[in-house]
Amino acid sequence: MKKVTLFLLFFSLILSFSCKSSKLEHKGKALVEVNGQKLTEEAINAEISLAFEDSIPQKAKLDYLNRWIENELLYQEAKKRGLDKSPEVKIRVEQAVKDVLVLSLLKDQSIKQIQVSEEEAKKFYEQNRDFFKRDQDEIRASHILFSTQAQAENAYARIKKGEDFKLLAQELSLDSQTRNSGGDIGYFNLSSIPPVIANVASELQIGKVSAPFKTEMGYHLLKVTDRKPKGSLREFAEIKDRLIAQMSEQKKSEAVTKLLEELKSKAKIEKYDWAKDTLTAK
Repeated sequence: MKKVTLFLLFFSLILSFSCKSSKLEHKGKALVEVNGQKLTEEAINAEISLAFEDSIPQKAKLDYLNRWIENELLYQEAKKRGLDKSPEVKIRVEQAVKDVLVLSLLKDQSIKQIQVSEEEAKKFYEQNRDFFKRDQDEIRASHILFSTQAQAENAYARIKKGEDFKLLAQELSLDSQTRNSGGDIGYFNLSSIPPVIANVASELQIGKVSAPFKTEMGYHLLKVTDRKPKGSLREFAEIKDRLIAQMSEQKKSEAVTKLLEELKSKAKIEKYDWAKDTLTAK
């Protein structure tokens, strides 16, 4: 999220201080117009697409549109005051453009397509099993989140009558992150979760469901599904997705490092004065 915010900030700078005669802004049907300057959906998509891997969330588009209106108003006022002629402003705009271009390069297809296969991840897992041992006792649990105590009590009664916890979580839980998985939270150690939940989880036997209890999020039903002792090995299936993501990022980082080495080897880099004392680029 931080990267996305930074990315949009760079574009905000460019929108605020660059020429507004871009053909892209006028292509397609305008979504908004500020003193004759138009913004289209095509322009929004083009401007923020680099910040997202696949589809662009509608909220991001709306946020960008609202920010664009504010920036456009400030931009037009800055132009009236002649601030676009300021040397300092010109330097900052130039740097913002460089930053956006670098980000674009880092998200280029040649780097974006670098991925780690499941086989590669499994091989790393097998060769480094000690890395995946638990350093604390852990519990695996599922929960169902409700907005009121009455809702939680009603669901608890249904479970007592034999209804399936997972199906009820998919039907009733307000927790969108765990609802589709039947409320599964995954493995965790008791020190990593709120004390109220930790206290309930520590007392439950595997397969048992707690009575409704309240946290700042709402009302919960909690079911402990497994326990693992300190020193036990995490199953590959448990850490596969996270491991693949981490290894993919590492590969991409290595690709960028290799690219930088190639560029440095071809570039003429000279240092002067105190800069000579820094490491020489190779």
